[in-house]
Order: sequence, then structure tokens, then C-alpha cells
Amino acid sequence: MTHSAQAFDFNCCRSGNCCRTGHGQVWLKEEEMEGMASEKKMTLEAFVRMHVRQVDGRFSIREAEHGRCSLLEGLNACSVYEARPEQCRTFPFWPSLLKGGKALAAAAAYCPGLKIRKRGERHHV
Repeated sequence: MTHSAQAFDFNCCRSGNCCRTGHGQVWLKEEEMEGMASEKKMTLEAFVRMHVRQVDGRFSIREAEHGRCSLLEGLNACSVYEARPEQCRTFPFWPSLLKGGKALAAAAAYCPGLKIRKRGERHHV
């Protein structure tokens, strides 16, 4: 997937800031929960009880204090990295960030790998 029209460059630094900053929802599909439970060597039921909450009839990863993902170990280790949900795998290529503006500026403030391009600046390969 290419993002040639995006207003930023991204090189993940694995800082973990996106997993422990702010509050929000990381939406989950049922098949993703099964994969994450397997990665944690837990039953689906135990995984859901410990790491999933319902918000408006949808499933989301639980947050700990200050919005920290319940699946984060230490400062920056995702305990289900290989099975992480699509929303995590696609950051920062979300429609809200691809548009630029305040959402992109907020993400760039906590993500050291996200660099907003100046107007007219070309993508660096």
C-alpha cells in the first residue's frame, strides 16, 4: 500500500508512545482477539476478561492508567506484536491522520517516527 499523497514521513522507532499515550479505542475483530489470545497462550475467554472491553456494542482493548494499552509490557514491548490488531498495524496510515491537520499534529507530538512534511516538500525514500 502506498501513501504518496500523505503529508508526513514515517519510520517506526518502536518507542511505544502510541501504546501508552492518550485515551481512545483500539477496535478489535473477533478473529483478532482469537489470534491475540493464542499469542498470549490464553483461552479466548480469559483474554477477553483481562484485555477487552465493550464500547457501544464493539470490542476494544482495555486501557490501564493514562490510556496505556493493557497488552504493553515495559515501555515499548507489545505482548501480542505478531498478532496485533489491524488498527495497530496500520498506524499512522489512518484516514484521520492522512488528512493532516490537528489529528496529525497531535500524533506527531508523541510519535518520534512521524515527521510532518512542510508544504511542497517531497517524500524521502
